[in-house]
Parts: sequence; structure tokens; C-alpha cells
Amino acid sequence: MTFICLWTPAAVSPSLAIGTTTSRPENELLQHLVPSLLGVAPRVMLGANGIVWADARGMIAESLARDLLDIFHEKGVKKVRAAISIVPVCAEIAARHGSGGLVAITPGSEREYLAPYPIGVLETSLALSTLLDGIGVESCGDLARLDLESVEVRFGAEGARLWRLSRADDSRRIFASMPRALPSASLDWVDYTLKDPERLVFIINALVGNITTELLSRGQCAREMTMIFSLANRESYGHLVRPARSTASHKAWMRLIRTHLERITLPDGVVGITIRRETSSIADLPPRARRRKRSRSCWMIRARWW
Repeated sequence: MTFICLWTPAAVSPSLAIGTTTSRPENELLQHLVPSLLGVAPRVMLGANGIVWADARGMIAESLARDLLDIFHEKGVKKVRAAISIVPVCAEIAARHGSGGLVAITPGSEREYLAPYPIGVLETSLALSTLLDGIGVESCGDLARLDLESVEVRFGAEGARLWRLSRADDSRRIFASMPRALPSASLDWVDYTLKDPERLVFIINALVGNITTELLSRGQCAREMTMIFSLANRESYGHLVRPARSTASHKAWMRLIRTHLERITLPDGVVGITIRRETSSIADLPPRARRRKRSRSCWMIRARWW
């Protein structure tokens, strides 16, 4: 994921600017800008101290960042800086402490970019800052050169957290993962109507095959599927199919669907069919399928399961 971090001093709360921790409502300026920013970026989130995050995944990050800067300028905010990085802490530090209106950090150079900055950009506590100063740690590069074990022993959990940040290791989830759409398949026709169950089975077989192939590629199973029949009288008839256990087996679904079709009576001919998966779970995969999924995901697990 590529992050765009925008920062403007115009949105920094005066109380925060002098180092106090008094909480204040989100800046009204940024709240006013969010609707316009969402017209350009798919996802935008307000941060602290005048920061705005934008998700550039799947887009040309530099072009998007320039469009976002233009919105700030159009709203009368002249002092604003944007930074692009795949690591949140790098984007944030570049936006707040970098130079120029737009800073783009090349992937792979994040640690080198942070190294010259003073350790204070990581917002250390006063006590930890004093301890680090006592051993001569002045920059992010100085802290990054230490080993984790010694940092944990001497500076505790906060020191270990700063050590990771100084090495451009930031595991924060600025934006939640995008939910994947549930797979579905459909087919419509207008020249004729179908009433023959065997011909319906032929079409459903192809549609279910598409869905099960997609499920297997994701390493998932389906718990329920809904068959939606579009009828010649412009009505729709939905029928839920639910096996005893989750499965991604094409054959298992077709055996169950055939038994359901024998009991279904439709009031008119069929002019379209939609098959939609309703629920699924990776945990419901059979053991061997789960192991194949882990293998495809390059999970380096070397254990004996038999």
C-alpha cells in the first residue's frame, strides 16, 4: 500500500504546538477539506497535528498527491506539504519535517531517508529522550544501528517501538483492508424461456463452476449459495442452498443443487439465472486445502501434519 501524508501548520492546534497534551476536537479546516479530498482520493483519514492521510493504492501516487495539494491551495491553504511512501512513519516525517512541497521516498530507501533526522521526530517521551541523549543517540540512524535486545533491556517497550520506527518498520494500519466482493455468476437471455430442468442444470453447472474456481483461488469455502431465477413475468425467485458443511467442491454443490431443483416449482419460464455466494470461511476448508492455501501464500511453516 502506498500512503500519501499531507501536513499543514495551519491545522495544528495551538495547545499541541507548545507541547501540551490537552485533547481538542479535530481541526475544522481539515474537516471542511475532507469532502473535496474524497472527490480525488478513494479513502482519506484525518490524523493528529494537522495531518491528512490518503490511500494511493492502485493509483499514480505522485499525480494524486499533486491533485490533493491543488485542493488545499484552492481552499486558501498555501503552506502544505505532501509526502509519498509505502511506510507510514516515513511519509509522516517527510510531510512534517521535509523540504519542498512534494516529497517522494523511493521504495527500499526508507531507512536511509530517516537516518539523518534527529530522534525527536519520532516523538519520544522526555524521559526516554534524556536517556538516549545520555548514551549519545542523537539521530534515527544512531538508534537503528543498535541491536534490539540491548534497546529492550535498557529502554523497555517504548525504546523497542522507537527502534523499529527508526528502521522504517511501521506496522500501523492507517487504512483497514478493503473487503473483497463475494463471487457471483449470472447469465441472461431474451430470445426464449427455459422450463426444462436439465437445461437449467447445464447453465447452473457452468455458473457454479466459475464460483468454485474463484473460491479455490482465494483458499475459501462457501457456506451458502443463493440461486436467483429471473422469470418471463418479470418476477424473481430466490432459493437458498446450504450444505451440511462449508465446501468449495464443484461436484458437492451440483449434487445438492440437483436435489433442490427437483423440489422447486417455478410459476413461469426462466430468462436468467444468478448464483451468488452468501458466506464463506477459510477456517472451514478441509485440512489439505488449508495446507495448499498456506503453501500458495508462501507461509514458511515446516511442520509434520501426519
